[in-house]
Amino acid sequence: MRRWLAQQARLSMGPSVPMRHRVFLISCALAALLLFGINAWEGYRTQRQERFDNAASNAQKLLISFEDHALQQLDAADTYLRIARRLMRENSDWRSLQESLGAVRSTHAADFTGLMAITDRNGKVIFISESPQTPKVSLAERGYFKALKSDPHDRAIVDATRRGLITGKMQYRIIRPILKDGKFDGVIMLSLLPENLTRFYGNLSLGRRSVSTIITDDRLLIARSPAAAADAYEHPLPGAEELGSVVEQPSGQVRVRSPLDGEERQLFFAHLPDYPVIVMVGISDKDILETLADSRKHLLSELAGFSFATLLVTLLLLRLLGELYERRQAVWALQSLNKVHQVLSGSNQAVLRAMSEDGVYQAMCEAIVTHGGYRMAWVGLVQNDTERSIRPVASAGYVQGYLDLLTVSSAGGRGSSGPAGLSILTGKPQINPNFENNSSVGPWRQAALERGYRSSIGLPLKSTGENFGVLSIYSAKVDAFGPEEVTLFEELAEDLSHGVMALRLRRENDMMSGALVQAQKMQALGNLTGGIAHDFNNLLQVILSNLDLGLKVAQDATLSRYLKNAMQGAENGAKLTGQLLAFARRQPLKPEPLRLDALMEEMTSLLHRTLGSPIQIVAETAANLWTALADANQLRNAVLNLAINARDAMPDGGRLTIGLGNISIRDSRREMKPGDYVTLSISDTGSGMTAEVMAQAFDPFFTTKPEGAGTGLGLSMVYGFAKQSGGHVTIDSALGLGTTVTVYLPRTWRAEAVAAPENAAPPQGQGEIILLVEDDAGVRLSVHDQLVSLGYRVLTAASSNEGLDILASSEPIDLLFTDLVMPGLFNGRDLAVQGRSLRPGLKVLFTSGFAQASVLEQGHLDDGVTLLGKPYRLSQLAQSIRRAITSEPMRVLLVEDDEMVREAMVEILESNGYAVTAQASAVDALKSLGETPGFTAIIADKNLSSPMGKAMDGIDLLTAAHGSHPRAALVLITGENLPPDALNGLEAAVLHKPFHPRALMEVLSRSRD
Repeated sequence: MRRWLAQQARLSMGPSVPMRHRVFLISCALAALLLFGINAWEGYRTQRQERFDNAASNAQKLLISFEDHALQQLDAADTYLRIARRLMRENSDWRSLQESLGAVRSTHAADFTGLMAITDRNGKVIFISESPQTPKVSLAERGYFKALKSDPHDRAIVDATRRGLITGKMQYRIIRPILKDGKFDGVIMLSLLPENLTRFYGNLSLGRRSVSTIITDDRLLIARSPAAAADAYEHPLPGAEELGSVVEQPSGQVRVRSPLDGEERQLFFAHLPDYPVIVMVGISDKDILETLADSRKHLLSELAGFSFATLLVTLLLLRLLGELYERRQAVWALQSLNKVHQVLSGSNQAVLRAMSEDGVYQAMCEAIVTHGGYRMAWVGLVQNDTERSIRPVASAGYVQGYLDLLTVSSAGGRGSSGPAGLSILTGKPQINPNFENNSSVGPWRQAALERGYRSSIGLPLKSTGENFGVLSIYSAKVDAFGPEEVTLFEELAEDLSHGVMALRLRRENDMMSGALVQAQKMQALGNLTGGIAHDFNNLLQVILSNLDLGLKVAQDATLSRYLKNAMQGAENGAKLTGQLLAFARRQPLKPEPLRLDALMEEMTSLLHRTLGSPIQIVAETAANLWTALADANQLRNAVLNLAINARDAMPDGGRLTIGLGNISIRDSRREMKPGDYVTLSISDTGSGMTAEVMAQAFDPFFTTKPEGAGTGLGLSMVYGFAKQSGGHVTIDSALGLGTTVTVYLPRTWRAEAVAAPENAAPPQGQGEIILLVEDDAGVRLSVHDQLVSLGYRVLTAASSNEGLDILASSEPIDLLFTDLVMPGLFNGRDLAVQGRSLRPGLKVLFTSGFAQASVLEQGHLDDGVTLLGKPYRLSQLAQSIRRAITSEPMRVLLVEDDEMVREAMVEILESNGYAVTAQASAVDALKSLGETPGFTAIIADKNLSSPMGKAMDGIDLLTAAHGSHPRAALVLITGENLPPDALNGLEAAVLHKPFHPRALMEVLSRSRD
């Protein structure tokens, strides 16, 4: 037989058998086998169903018998309780009650069995039916007692089987409350043995695995046949939660696995009327199927007769289908690879021809659909949001709104479950071979099937190790993406990524080249205007100083008027140089916290007068406007310049809108750093700008106004001021629609400063000695005369070297007043440093036509620098000199346990005019804090040694110092990367080691302001 089977197998597998013979043999064998199998299975299934129906009918009949028997038991017990409760009310003492109950029991001994007990309202047993001696037992903790006591109602309660406190036997109980005047006065209870029920049910078995059970509504066991183990009654039924439908429905059937023996049964159940009891009969499938064993054996024997023919048919079928599948697969693979190669060729040509990134994406999608014959293709890019969502940027083919339904992300979660999200998340191709049986694309599967998508692939787009997008391709065929196709499509995705990166690099190079050319142009113009402004300010200073002195002594009214007119012209020249310096970013700024809404209210009347009645001014302020950090005077000038430009753009009138708002920049724009900004926008409804005019709008001296109508410095001044303030300015304009100029100013958390009142008359000196160092002879002579007229004694020096010689002498000096820009080896700032090393605590006032980088930190004055900008009036000179002489140095407490670091920081602080108290430990620092109440800044290293064993780091010290010096600025120095919550809410600046001295001065300057 084996030899014959082998011969038939070789015959069926051999290529010599004609195809029509194979098909005929397979068809006959399958038809015969199918008919036999159907007939045999139908006969067996009919017998099986009949057995199950008979068993279910018998179970229903037995359930009715069980239900009647259980109901008789409970009704008899309940009747006995009612009689006992009535007799209790009629008899005056327990002995009489005992005799009355005995009479009832003797008459109905067959029905009334078990022990009856009566309790008082506190649960104490006060009577039992079997003995005149009442046991000292309390039922107060029983669940049924608590339930009736909390909610007394004249209704029987059935308690599950458990060991009795009085008899010590396993028994279940039926309980009723005793009510006195409608109030709870105890319970009357009859204990019944579950064996009575078990014996009855044991006589009505449906099979050796079938069971009969009685439980309470709380799924607690009362009785079971076969009998359950004792511990099954002591505890709730394990796994009873599977009986949920039994409790919820009055009757029915359910298939469950028994929690006691693990057997699966068809359970028939019914609730007893008037009692919280459920009767159940369970039939095991095994008992029924055992009776069908002969039928199954007969069926198997008949099936064995067809095994031989089935084997031959299977061999022939496998061979036939194998050949067909191999041939078809070969054709499909060839066609698919040919399409992918066409896609590669067409897409590479499209990438080379595209001039923009969006054009590359669109050309790629169109090439995939056109050359590959795919149903649809789309490209999505990862967005910079919390969900890392994917935004479609190009698509081709049969889309029909499908992309609008997608919510794809690459941050994990439900939005990343599809091929697109997973490909970006994992960095590898993700294939959905069949939309019909793949639940991972759940929300979009139906929409995909409606549009004819049957399979898809997601390919990540990568750049320098980062997945920035996805290429998704959809096919109308199932399993359209085999290993060869995936390899070629990976190459396609790499080509697309390289093409996009090349375009981005080219665009960035173009932008950088343009920015470099613009920066070089602006730098050259800035250097030119800064130098011109410096020399011009010196000339204006000589003019203004002499005009001030002339006005002070002039007696003739006509002469005074002439001098005032000359003064006005000189001040106009000073404004022009101020604009030049603002553009060149050489104008020293004194930024302070500003409420822009209050500043705009202050300027409203000025703007109305300046712009005239044809211009309507509208203010729009965002709710909860932040506080900006800017120079108030320079900001006023910027607003005024922008408003005047807007007025000139609306010669026939219009509307000027001043908008204030908040904005958070989170992406790394080239024009401004990420952070929080307050925006000030000036919008008009004027003529607007062309693109060519917008490109030159910030250039100095560029103007579209007629000759003589403007200097062309307004927008360039605004640009320089915004950049010097750490912000930015943008222009949006359209011809015929108007222009909006938006200034971005950095946000500050500090409160707005309160302006000090100005003195009406210039303050006079008290004979103090001032060292004046100025290289310009005309300025030096005029300023000398001004200082003398104010009541000061003046020593003069024409260079920093001469000034240093005077400082090294024994001549008393109350103030060094020096120009910053001077020829020689060192400038005015260096002179001040040298002077303070010779004379600790020396007070210094600087002046300059423009401030160089030596006194500027990103456009702002260094800390400790007091600057009087040229040209200045006599009143400004008097106030600045007086403030510099009478000012007290800031007192700083420095706590640093490293001696070398501590000495270096003391030198830095003292050279910048600070009075320093240095300590090496937290203990000494606390002592200094208690003795000196005037510290304005406290600087502490985070890791401080504890020589006395008292553990306190820099954060603990600053926290303690804040309690005694709440107005002092707090600075923590550390070499660690602190977690965000390390300061525990303490408002302290953090300076990371190693740091530049300029950084320390900047932190102290911000803290002091």
